[in-house]
Amino acid sequence: MPRKRQTSAGKIDPEVMREIEKQTQKQQEIDNKRRKQKLIFWSLIIFGTAIAIGVAVVLSDLAEW
Repeated sequence: MPRKRQTSAGKIDPEVMREIEKQTQKQQEIDNKRRKQKLIFWSLIIFGTAIAIGVAVVLSDLAEW
């Protein structure tokens, strides 16, 4: 891993700052994508479970009829 270049005043090189910001933005995009995938996954699980329960209730009612 390359060392951070510092100017004589002790400030971080602007190029290094841009790279850090770019990497931070990429990580945030990855985190947002994962969060969205989890939301979709659990939404499908809950929706599928609700449908399965609804079908089971309808079938049990038809069986009694």
